[in-house]
Amino acid sequence: MKKYFMIFSILFFIVCSNIIAQNESATDTIPNGLIIKLVTIGQGHDLTSWWGHIAIIVEDTKKGESKFYNYGLFSFEDDNFVLNFIMGRLIFWVGAWKTSNALAYYRGLDRDIRFQILNLSNEESYEIKDFLENNVKPENAKYLYDHYYDNCSTRLRDIFNRTSNGKLSEIAKVKSRMTLREHTRRHTYHNPFMDFILMYLMNDTIDKPITVWDDMFLPIEMEMVLDKLEYKSNDGELKKIVKNKLVYYESKSVPALPDTAPLHWPYTLVLGIILGAISLWLIYINKDKLFFVYNLIIGLLFGFIGTILFFLSTFTDHTVTYYNENLFFTNSFTFLIFPMAILVLKNREKYFNIFYYNWMVIIFIALIGVIVKILPAFDQGNVQTITLIVPILIGCFVATFILKRK
Repeated sequence: MKKYFMIFSILFFIVCSNIIAQNESATDTIPNGLIIKLVTIGQGHDLTSWWGHIAIIVEDTKKGESKFYNYGLFSFEDDNFVLNFIMGRLIFWVGAWKTSNALAYYRGLDRDIRFQILNLSNEESYEIKDFLENNVKPENAKYLYDHYYDNCSTRLRDIFNRTSNGKLSEIAKVKSRMTLREHTRRHTYHNPFMDFILMYLMNDTIDKPITVWDDMFLPIEMEMVLDKLEYKSNDGELKKIVKNKLVYYESKSVPALPDTAPLHWPYTLVLGIILGAISLWLIYINKDKLFFVYNLIIGLLFGFIGTILFFLSTFTDHTVTYYNENLFFTNSFTFLIFPMAILVLKNREKYFNIFYYNWMVIIFIALIGVIVKILPAFDQGNVQTITLIVPILIGCFVATFILKRK
């Protein structure tokens, strides 16, 4: 009897040992204590940070590790950075930072930091961690950046869409409350000069109706949509993806983002009328030479930005600049005013007629640009450009016409 008891005990010990080993193996395969956080970084003071930032924090409490996965990495020191920027071929990449270092860095820049602690199963958390770890490998890390369609926020949006089994894209099919231009202006309005330049350079693709899915190119929109997301997890349970929220740091110097951007066109209209009236005033007080110097400046300034726009819309990968209606108002003929004004200053009798007829072409093209706005196809949101530049062109042309009559 004792013999059978000992054999049974040995067999029981072996079976229990195997079960424990299997459980330990399973524990190693699917980690315990994995916490996934979405961290939203507010606006900064420099241009590249006006749209905010977003990243994922993965905390492994079992190993005592916390990593900050950042899809917004690029380098000004890259030998090809300037050329790639000009040509619309910026290369970004994802990297994993130590969380404490990353948070200290953004706090040092005095930018808001907010956490969304996600309500994910152990298996879902592991899938996200595994995906991120695979992404940060050198062979997978780099991607071709696009401000609206492939950036740090859209990359995380796509990750959470997979995690929620497509539920995120499903709830985000509804029409957005704004266009891409309106979203952009919320972040640029505080700097009227850069607001004008950026709005001038971008075509009507950012004026088309979009969905909430498109809104999530902005970190703050991604944060808001994720707050509302409910989905059926892998275990069949319907739950909210955000379990808890936390404000980690509040900026002391960056103002809150407005719901809508204030209009700038009334100011550009006043400025345009004043600058256009200067031409007429110079002719009125018989300062013809100063008038041509003023035209030289106008031609150089607006001709220069028109030439840049033509280059961007013709020879680069900046698709957002293609077929830009602002070429009606700033173009090669505008730039020709610069050398022609110099020639007229040297020999007015010989070159004035050419100068005058070039202004006729400029004003004719600009008027076409205004008239075609009644057609649905010409729906670019360029009221700032029109209200600033058209009064200047009219003022210069009328003053040139008066000189011609003299």
